[in-house]
Amino acid sequence: MVRSDVVMELAWRHGLTNEAMPYFINLMRQYQGKVDALTNEVSELKAKVERGAGGNGAAASVTGSGANQLMGPAGLGGRLLLGPGGPASNAFGGQGGPGSMNGSQFGGF
Repeated sequence: MVRSDVVMELAWRHGLTNEAMPYFINLMRQYQGKVDALTNEVSELKAKVERGAGGNGAAASVTGSGANQLMGPAGLGGRLLLGPGGPASNAFGGQGGPGSMNGSQFGGF
């Protein structure tokens, strides 16, 4: 299957956006279906956690499931940014935004 960004670029470059529109409509419908399914799954997991928060141990089994182990503390591929004074503010172990080593604009040069 051709990636959607390739289809969009080629259709735009060659003036074929009207011909590519059925593909994009179908693609958006598929994406919406996936988002709806994930939203329902997250809602069900939250309900299980809330029901299990009474101290019977069910919350621990839900929060320790494979989805949370895959995502880690900051989500899929995300960094856990806790701000100044936190354990680790970025992937480089220093404070500051991406590309700024330990807060320095030029990486210490």
